[in-house]
Amino acid sequence: MTRTKNTEAATFQPVKVALGNRTLYLRALAANHVIVAELISVPADQFGALAKAVAAQLGVSVIHLVWIDYAPGSSGPTGSTGTGESFSLVQCGFDHETRELVNPIWRTVSRAAVEALLGQPVPAQMYPVVPRSDEPPTLTGPDLPEGADRFLDEILGDRPRSRTTYRASLRVLQEWAVSTRLTGARSPLPATALTNDSLARFFGWMRRPAGGRTPGARSHRSKTAGRAKGATPGRVYADATIALHLTVATRYVRWLDSEGLLSASVTAEAVSRRLKLKTGKGGLEPRRREAPQHVDKLFGYWLGEAQVVQAAITSDLPPGRRRALEHKRLECLRNEALIRVLYTTAARVSELLRLRKRDLRRPLPGSAYWTATILGKGNKDRQIYLDETAIRAIAQYLQARESVGDGRARLWPSHNPRRPSEQISSKTAWAIVKETAQAVTARLRTSDPKFPEIKVGPHLLRHARAQGLANAGMRLDVLQTILGHEDISTTRRSYAQHTPDAIVMDQLTQVAQTEAANREAANRPGITAGFEREVPIVPKLTSSPSQPVHGRRRASSVHDWQELLGRS
Repeated sequence: MTRTKNTEAATFQPVKVALGNRTLYLRALAANHVIVAELISVPADQFGALAKAVAAQLGVSVIHLVWIDYAPGSSGPTGSTGTGESFSLVQCGFDHETRELVNPIWRTVSRAAVEALLGQPVPAQMYPVVPRSDEPPTLTGPDLPEGADRFLDEILGDRPRSRTTYRASLRVLQEWAVSTRLTGARSPLPATALTNDSLARFFGWMRRPAGGRTPGARSHRSKTAGRAKGATPGRVYADATIALHLTVATRYVRWLDSEGLLSASVTAEAVSRRLKLKTGKGGLEPRRREAPQHVDKLFGYWLGEAQVVQAAITSDLPPGRRRALEHKRLECLRNEALIRVLYTTAARVSELLRLRKRDLRRPLPGSAYWTATILGKGNKDRQIYLDETAIRAIAQYLQARESVGDGRARLWPSHNPRRPSEQISSKTAWAIVKETAQAVTARLRTSDPKFPEIKVGPHLLRHARAQGLANAGMRLDVLQTILGHEDISTTRRSYAQHTPDAIVMDQLTQVAQTEAANREAANRPGITAGFEREVPIVPKLTSSPSQPVHGRRRASSVHDWQELLGRS
């Protein structure tokens, strides 16, 4: 077959191909009946359909077709051999009766051989070169693997926060597939492209610096990798982030297996087994953050600020200035109440921000704790418990709101006159806690220059409270209820293993004393074993009309702030 050189150099162009129930996106160029296309993972029996579809869009005769897979790497100038670059020429027969390509065979060829076939130079790079120090490029095509939307609908349903988290993890899985050439830059990761080693290789990819994960890889946390001499610096994923992505990816593979979408030789059990071999028996254990110190120093800061603002509000102020100071005072009282409630309840900030005034319920007779029902993680209702210091801070704040005619139902509204809203955002709550910690640290350092910086956020307040309760000897099942953990193993993993030695030894001492007392009582004269001891009669429990049974109480709104504030 005679080939003539093109006078005009061909360039790569995007091509969209429908292949079965999949839509593939790739880039290709054509010259002299030769197609050079980016490497894309398809089974051998589907290659013919792919080549025919691409050839039809590029205007190439299938009878004379020469197909070349191109995996661009860090190539040098045109005409030179680039590092990581590869060309694979596909030889296949043509059936004149069925008009189909048959028996494709791949073999490696050089750049010079490819350019001789094309009659022109091959563009040095199909993708722009990304400097190692820069952020790698984002995906140019679908950002989720095949079937991901249906997976999210069936597994999560109407849970927007969980869907956001799962989508982020599945996007990272898609980025891995693109960077490792498991799929094209504009193609979703096909389920049939996954192997039993895929998640193990996904794990190894996340542990490498970002320079080895291009294109498309991004990091959720910046760390310096390879501090040892000779190691390559870069950005890697934090262990907690890797664990999250692996959990989502494993659940996605199990769903694919249940739907029969994986290849016949691939099973979810085999994928999980290979992953466990890679991560180790205990799996990937995220680095535990220590509970912050000096959290109690945060209490009272905003109350003092509110008193300063209150002293500045005088009758001779202009109306605009007076209103601004009143809003500032309400913000100070709200911040004081928010920090106290975040700590005393050990609740998640997203759970607390949904609270309304009517959600607060008065304590049962004999109890000092108020309760409220909140919508917790997984759209499940649970109880939180507020001590008297938190309730007094809330009461003082709500009384100040009523004095200026603020009757909004939400417990934590915005008091910014330019951007009023019924509820502050989680970002605002984080900013409040951070501002408090910085201001308290600066104030304490005026008298003690060596005072350590208080580093805390809303979630670390929860962590500090939970660790304090665990150190005080609270049972894990009770702590699980307070934290809203669905599985007690989560509570045990986070707090039981980190109880100080002094607490453990104190508990052992108390148990030893109890055991000694029991042995002494068993050895007293007149005490025998078996059924000879008299069984005390337990009176039947009756409920008093004046003391309603817990769980059937009517919700009562907090209304008499003066009476509550007068309590000692």
